Amino acid sequence: MLAGCLFLLVLLTISVTIGNYFGEYIGAAFFWGFLFLGWIVTKLEKKKEHPETKCKSSPSSPALKSKKVEFKQATSKPPISPPSPSITSRLNSENSEKKRKSSKIIEFTYTNAQGETSEREVKVDYVDDTYIEGYCYSAKETRTFRLDRIDGMIWQNNECFFVDEWLGKQGIRKKQSSPIKPTKQKSHKLEICFTGFKHDEKLKLELLAEKNGFKVRTAVSKNLDFLVCGANAGPSKIAQAFERGIPYFSEDDFMAMLETGEIPQ
Repeated sequence: MLAGCLFLLVLLTISVTIGNYFGEYIGAAFFWGFLFLGWIVTKLEKKKEHPETKCKSSPSSPALKSKKVEFKQATSKPPISPPSPSITSRLNSENSEKKRKSSKIIEFTYTNAQGETSEREVKVDYVDDTYIEGYCYSAKETRTFRLDRIDGMIWQNNECFFVDEWLGKQGIRKKQSSPIKPTKQKSHKLEICFTGFKHDEKLKLELLAEKNGFKVRTAVSKNLDFLVCGANAGPSKIAQAFERGIPYFSEDDFMAMLETGEIPQ
């Protein structure tokens, strides 16, 4: 307070001196102008010292407006969790059980042409006295199997059978080899067709057949005498040969026929 009074006294003295030299109006203008400038400086210093005071007292500040928070109940459904492993395992076991109940499914041990032995589970689509064709669950595709390469027993509906016994239950009897002559008497070469072999194997067999006096055909026709079937022989040619009464047999039977002259029946 004392400092303020002293400041006014000094300011008034200076103003009077200026008025004496330059006139009363200029002295008065200096006094009131300097006084107004001091007032502005004082206001600015107060704002710098207390900047938060205005913010707290300002009712229009958007940052201090109260907001009413509303809690709403969730309407969306929770995410569906995947089935537990136990449920999946039970479903798989049920599907496996349904599959095994099919009377067309058989199980056996099989050795392929490369000498590899494996367990097979097959849904049978076609069977004769030489081949079985059907969907193999192990290979996950349709396969053709030779009966003479089945090791041991055939399992079906929790029962086991020898191969001949199983064929009998299917109404099929294996043909036996006998030293008989062809039923067709021809003056020209006997016709033969090879199916279900790889390209190189088929070419060797065709050359061997031609060397032994056979005429090689690529399709089953009415004049065909023999059909030799490989491991991958399809059912269509076998069915055509069966319908036309054409003898069909395996590569081993063909080699035995060349050695002994006996035609497999």
